Amino acid sequence: MTQVLDRQRVASRQRPDRSAGGADALWLHGALAAAWAIAVGAASLVAISLIIWGLGSGPSATAGDAAWFGVQLWLLGHHVPLTIDGASVALPPVGLTIAAGSLLARAARLLARDRPCGDLAQAGALAAAVAVPYTLIATVLAAIARTGSIHPSVAGAFLGALLLGGTAAFVGAVRGAGLGSALWRRLPLEARLALDAAGVAGAILVGGATLLAIGSLLGHTGRIGALIGGYPGGVGKVAIVVLSLLLLPNAVVGGLGYLTGVGFAVGSGTSVAFSSTHVGALPDVPVLAAVPAHGAPAIVTVLCIGLLGAAGGGAGWRIMRTGNSLVDALRPVGLAAGAAGLGAAIVAGWAGGPAGPGRLTAVGVSPWQLGLAVAGELAIGAVAVLAGARLARRG
Repeated sequence: MTQVLDRQRVASRQRPDRSAGGADALWLHGALAAAWAIAVGAASLVAISLIIWGLGSGPSATAGDAAWFGVQLWLLGHHVPLTIDGASVALPPVGLTIAAGSLLARAARLLARDRPCGDLAQAGALAAAVAVPYTLIATVLAAIARTGSIHPSVAGAFLGALLLGGTAAFVGAVRGAGLGSALWRRLPLEARLALDAAGVAGAILVGGATLLAIGSLLGHTGRIGALIGGYPGGVGKVAIVVLSLLLLPNAVVGGLGYLTGVGFAVGSGTSVAFSSTHVGALPDVPVLAAVPAHGAPAIVTVLCIGLLGAAGGGAGWRIMRTGNSLVDALRPVGLAAGAAGLGAAIVAGWAGGPAGPGRLTAVGVSPWQLGLAVAGELAIGAVAVLAGARLARRG
């Protein structure tokens, strides 16, 4: 029996692995994975654009313009600035960003399952083999997807696709290779503790921001219905509803700015926060009907303060479970606050940008203000919880 098993082991070593291949095969499969993600994502938007064009376009529009508009919208989801009649539009519908990133992560994950990917270096190489072709294809599309009035930025396409593609491909490669737990274990204990606490706080803040955004939308259903009804024909109504749905994650980021007290802008010189609101006339986009016209009522202010306390308290509770002294816990608290603040700043930076000419050159949440607010508020809440717990134990 032992001899039989030995012969089987030798045979398994000698049997060619179809998934292995060399570097050329890796880059070929990576390019195919990238092309698949782009084909599914961009082609879906092209198909939708052509359907809308076919059902309700004006005489000046052509099928080619409609098809290129789908590609341009896909590029906008990668934070690629579009020059439209001389004005810059770089506010990405974050719903498209999530969809594009998910497609590419799935492509990289499936590729990692079919190829030997036993460590982070191999996962990084696989991610590069997917992300680089993805970036090059997106850059080429930006160069050729030009219509009479809309011109995508080629440099912006390169940077946006590289950032989104590299991140999504690496996440997918790590997941597909099953390296997530190994990567987590390789981190220092203090770093794992801080990231865990930051994750708890972030989940509470995002959940609270989502609650605020949905609550405000539900509270303005009449206004939203009137705005949708003002668009001509069924096709126009469907198109604006789809656009609003893609902008819902942007609204959640705005809710995060509202919740933390930083607020958000819907045009230059405007500010929307629970303490005060200064806005003017807004575009007739249904999701903007949820923007409060006045400062928050007392119950909303209390809710915001309570959510901030819960986020900081949740982070402090996770750190408190280690049993370290208050002084020893201060470093993980600082790391957790920094990680949460950095994450919030990155998200705000991606979800904002100019949305048109004039006042609409500034839309979204200030990244640095949101990052500092999240970090500071989380640190204060966590330290308060830790200090209170130590005092309670002594008592």
